[in-house]
Amino acid sequence: MSVAKVCVIEDDSATRETLCFLLAEAGYEVISADNGSDGRALLEASDAPMVVLLDFWLPGLSGGDILNLWVNDGSLRKRHIFILMSGSTQAIVEACGEAISAMSVHVIAKPFDVDELAQAVRRAEHKLQSAS
Repeated sequence: MSVAKVCVIEDDSATRETLCFLLAEAGYEVISADNGSDGRALLEASDAPMVVLLDFWLPGLSGGDILNLWVNDGSLRKRHIFILMSGSTQAIVEACGEAISAMSVHVIAKPFDVDELAQAVRRAEHKLQSAS
């Protein structure tokens, strides 16, 4: 079983670097972006399926904007699986609740529990592998 590629889209540098380090230590190939526009470009450019750890509050193009793009683009939906992260999970549900339910998006509260995060990434990885 191959290990999924993970894309971390997070504007806080300490959180982004920690996530990238933890995921790389777990054997994942990790790419990252520090804003929504660069994250979107990575998602659209990648032919490889990815688990995407997406911060909801990003400068410019928000995590909600990226999630809506994913929901409405069949090509991106087939390739990537999202895990949303935010310090305010209530705000995520209020802004994107229908998309989260329809697409079975996992939401993780910050500060995140490392074990919960690892388990969410593994579940998403298995979904990607089952879909391919």
